[in-house]
Amino acid sequence: MKKIKSTEDFKEFLRDYEPEIIKKTVRLQDLAEDDEWAKDNEWDEFYSRTVNEHGKI
Repeated sequence: MKKIKSTEDFKEFLRDYEPEIIKKTVRLQDLAEDDEWAKDNEWDEFYSRTVNEHGKI
């Protein structure tokens, strides 16, 4: 894997490794209700702020 030096390199990485990334993804519904990560509101705040500032993630 080559070193990521630009946004375009990162986009290429995501395209190349999308199947592997998806396989390792954990759905929030699959986590235990008491999971600390799921209870953390920082992700909701990050998502809202990013959408408000850029119109997308």
